Amino acid sequence: MFKSIIKKLMSRLKIFPRFLIYEGIKFTDIKKSNLLLEIFMTGTYEEEIIYFLDLFEYDHFIDIGANIGFFCFFIKKKKKLERHCL
Repeated sequence: MFKSIIKKLMSRLKIFPRFLIYEGIKFTDIKKSNLLLEIFMTGTYEEEIIYFLDLFEYDHFIDIGANIGFFCFFIKKKKKLERHCL
């Protein structure tokens, strides 16, 4: 509970860490992305989709979204997909 109060205060004052590590993936510029702000505040992002993505193996993965390509980063890091992640 204390951590959530600190995070709310940091958010209100627009004080954010320089980077955020989520599921072994390092993200920077937290304040520029609502997605990263959500991960910082709650500790997760669309947990049910990440669970679903973790069930399968991929040769190709296309993240058609309007954000930073978070799911593509997740797949590349967790599934060790070297190529074909757009």
